[in-house]
Amino acid sequence: MARTQSLGGADLEPVARRSNGTPQRGEDPVRASSEPVRERMVPMQFKMRASFARKFKIAAAGDEKKLNAFLEACFDAWLERNRV
Repeated sequence: MARTQSLGGADLEPVARRSNGTPQRGEDPVRASSEPVRERMVPMQFKMRASFARKFKIAAAGDEKKLNAFLEACFDAWLERNRV
């Protein structure tokens, strides 16, 4: 049977985690210098009416774009139209 260990105050200090080489969620992996640097992606969460969400998904699929790329294209078009 395994022996128990007594713990002291020093055992409760946070320990630096060792990296296994895999980037953690939200971290960008190191890129080769020849690759373009992309901006970090951040989540956006909001609720929309179901009918709008359905139309938006159909429109994005019609343009063969992912939802985030379609939203960015729509916003860019709006900025261009309104010259903000």
